[in-house]
Amino acid sequence: KNGMVAVCHFLFLFFVLSQALLERDVGKRDFYFQNVGVVTQSFFHQDSIFVSSSNAVASINAITSEIEWRRVVEKEEIIALRYSPEGYLASLSTTETLVNLRVLSVSGNLLWEKSLPRTATSHSDAAFLPGNKVAFLLDNVVYFHVTTKKGNSVPGALLSESALPESKCGGKQNSLYQYLSVVDSQVFAIGASQPCDEILVSSAVVASDSRPAFQLSSLKYVFKSALHSCSLEDTRLLCVTQNEGNGSQELLEIQLAGKPSLSSVSLESDAQVKEALLSNAQLPALADLQASVTAIGNQLFYLSFHGRVSHGATVTVTTVKTSDGYEAESQASFLFSLEKKSLKWIKHTANFVTSSVFNQTASGKKALSCFESSEGTFLSVVTGSPEKPSFGASISIPRINQASVNGWKLDKAWFDASKSRALLKGKDGSLHLLSTSGKTEVLWSREEGLSRVSDSLFVDFPLDGADEHRRDHFGFRKIVLSVTDIGNIIALHTNQGLLLWSRHYPELSFNKVFLTKRSVDEEDQTAAVAYGVSTITQKWWRIHFNPINGKELSPPQQLSYTPVKFIHLPEVESHPYPSTSTSTHPPHTTVILAVDAHGSIHTYPETQEAVTYTATYPTAIFFFLSDMVKGQVSGYAVKMQGEKEVVSELTSTLVWKKVFEPSSEFLDTTTISSKTDAHGKTTTTITTTQTKAAEVGVGEELITVTHNEINTHGPGRVLGDSSVLWKYLNPHTLVLGTTTSSVAKKYNTEKDNTIHIYLIDVVTGHLLASQVQDHAYPPLHVLSSDNYVVYDYWSSKSHTTQVTVIDMYWTTSGWDRDTFSSYLSLTQFRSNNGDFQLKSKSPFTLESQTYSSPVSLTASAVTVTSHGITNPQLLFGLEGGNVLQVDRRLVDSRRPVREDMKPTPEDMKEGLRPYSPWLEMSPLRFITYNRTVAGLRHIQAAPTQLESTSLVLCQGIDLFYTTVTSGTTYDRLDPDFNTPLLMAVCVVVGMLALVTSFFYKEHLLKTAWK
Repeated sequence: KNGMVAVCHFLFLFFVLSQALLERDVGKRDFYFQNVGVVTQSFFHQDSIFVSSSNAVASINAITSEIEWRRVVEKEEIIALRYSPEGYLASLSTTETLVNLRVLSVSGNLLWEKSLPRTATSHSDAAFLPGNKVAFLLDNVVYFHVTTKKGNSVPGALLSESALPESKCGGKQNSLYQYLSVVDSQVFAIGASQPCDEILVSSAVVASDSRPAFQLSSLKYVFKSALHSCSLEDTRLLCVTQNEGNGSQELLEIQLAGKPSLSSVSLESDAQVKEALLSNAQLPALADLQASVTAIGNQLFYLSFHGRVSHGATVTVTTVKTSDGYEAESQASFLFSLEKKSLKWIKHTANFVTSSVFNQTASGKKALSCFESSEGTFLSVVTGSPEKPSFGASISIPRINQASVNGWKLDKAWFDASKSRALLKGKDGSLHLLSTSGKTEVLWSREEGLSRVSDSLFVDFPLDGADEHRRDHFGFRKIVLSVTDIGNIIALHTNQGLLLWSRHYPELSFNKVFLTKRSVDEEDQTAAVAYGVSTITQKWWRIHFNPINGKELSPPQQLSYTPVKFIHLPEVESHPYPSTSTSTHPPHTTVILAVDAHGSIHTYPETQEAVTYTATYPTAIFFFLSDMVKGQVSGYAVKMQGEKEVVSELTSTLVWKKVFEPSSEFLDTTTISSKTDAHGKTTTTITTTQTKAAEVGVGEELITVTHNEINTHGPGRVLGDSSVLWKYLNPHTLVLGTTTSSVAKKYNTEKDNTIHIYLIDVVTGHLLASQVQDHAYPPLHVLSSDNYVVYDYWSSKSHTTQVTVIDMYWTTSGWDRDTFSSYLSLTQFRSNNGDFQLKSKSPFTLESQTYSSPVSLTASAVTVTSHGITNPQLLFGLEGGNVLQVDRRLVDSRRPVREDMKPTPEDMKEGLRPYSPWLEMSPLRFITYNRTVAGLRHIQAAPTQLESTSLVLCQGIDLFYTTVTSGTTYDRLDPDFNTPLLMAVCVVVGMLALVTSFFYKEHLLKTAWK
């Protein structure tokens, strides 16, 4: 009976507790978000919506929300997009030196492209004309492009150009055209000549293939500032000017129809403007506000007022407190009409906050107005004449973003009157298509804020969560917590990217997020901290929240300092956080150190417990700061002020500094040594040495700084002769990358560009090693992990991208764990009375090899596993947006050169392949499959409970998540694994054990009776 019970218990535990992962189940939870970016312009075209952001032009399907086509220009900024109902798009984009003009079809095909030089005063605009023509304005010249259809062939292009007339008194250098407008076949170019106090309006009638001649009409206007915040609508241009002397502002109306005319209205003296401003109690006086204008059609326009005012080189910002507790810029918008030099405020139930472009329909012009009140956000269609505009019924916008924790705020809207729908953009960058006919509903939503991710991390779910919100056995179910530079905090589920929650802080730009507390159950809350800077006051803020549900654990807090470096102290089991019964931060809280510009150390939590925890940390704390502009890298040590029992303050002490002077032929190294005698007197010695240019290169510019990460299990490598080559595992290795400066090129034109790699110890500042790459050009991407460094650059000699690997090994025959520490223990550190002249580096050797890549690289990373046993996989982001997985053994400095390409027995024993100069670019090794990550700039990896598998997040304009294996899935079941057979065998074995047990007992009983 007991045997039967034991077998039943065994079978129950086997079937219930045993878990396995099949290979066919891997990859089903990958997610891919193809984004456009934060939309700046939008146009409706049948069932498509054309949108543009700063780096992309795309077409979104209005029914499915999928991107139909997209053109990404990563190194350009799109400043204008124009749409022609005849089926064409025109875009203007700029680089530092060029202005690129493009004409696209509505299917996304590039019909024409031209690049023109850009100057510091370049102003550009574009407008479509009837008959498939488009005009581009650049540097007082109008370029005309005509697209002619030739059957089904690619359209051809004819380009002509016309110089615009100059002001008679100002000449070319004082005549600046900024805007284009088209009325029928007539083109208007509008600009100004400030020295002559003239508004310039040039017009021309464009024939089919001729070069039009522009006629100038000068309008007298006494300038006290330049034109700004102009808005063009059909035959009139509205602008706001501000007197730089007394700050007074005027609204200008330039009529283009017939004979051009000019009228102006003073905003300070207009009664309607005063009444509108008084209706908003949060707005200051007009003298503390900057006005801007937006025409919306139907002869209506918005006057927007915001609290950022420029007074020469000084900028003042007027702010108000928000419900979230931080400061926001004062702003409001009001709807006006202008007739006979008189402004009329079009009142509604609430202050208008945004507007849309209009659409020409059979019934006339319609405009969509959006406004907010205490009851929510509403839409209203404006029709009628400008003298008597009428508002349609207020349409309440339903809750747009159900996952938004702190509410959704409208930023801009575009209206399609023909199909009664509106495209709404939130301040968080999200897009939502809203149906305005019948029942108002959200047709679809897109989280375009994910295109601006600045930092991310993986967070584990609690063990006692509900269903998909519970931690799984294999560690695949996690939260991808991301912050953006437009104020978003977003939590995504790794299961197909489900949006769990989001928060938005409109005036903050986040750049760092840390997990400060892990938990295994929901009651013991997980905690995270996000740091961001206010785009208004430039003050730093800290948000403390629960990453599981998005709830704030404390109100947003403004920092009294400006952090330049964050240090997240790892949790040490032997040194727990000293939480007390009165503490607001529970046990297992990790401490974050923020270093300000003055070298002071600030802890989070901001408690004495955190200061004591840091002061008694088991190891001394060192860190580095880098300044790319000044070309210097400095090493610091954290020191305490006060008695050992009660630490009053944490500060930093400069230990070393290396300066790369672009115009110098020397590398300055500063070492600081401080000693305290028995009487408490401290003596500080500062030593500066110069290394000659012959040793470090002639004049270098610092372009990259990378810190080493250790994620390995074994300290050695077994060679073919069974000896061991010990790895140099120094977690304090700092990799600096420099390139030949422009100053050095000026004085040494015969020498090609070089890239220098320096390995420096963060603690001591010692130069561990250096390497020079001749004929090498940026961009330079550096990956440092364990005992190797991988970096890539462009080679002008081979005309390919070169990938170089450096492996570091000890020259000693044995392994001593103490030699891996580049600094003394904490006890030794303190007994030396703060003497930072620590021991010298131990000798090690470098082995290097270079490989060629046919494709340029944009990012690099290495997989991370829970125990560091699995062979690491290198992840290279390719220029086309794919991510290539390469086994670390293929990028090995020890790969031998064999003429017959056959490995020797010793090579096979060590796992070495014969050297091949090319990286393998098999599409089967693309972890992104047939997808591309546009604008790929960062790859992040995280471990799982399976040693063979890592989680990988690829960030750019798009967002892609997947799992990566080392190629040997030894801890997974094959797809053809016979599960029923295994269960049957277990049952049979259990039954045989039970029968055998029965006969064995019978045997024992018979033996006992004999």
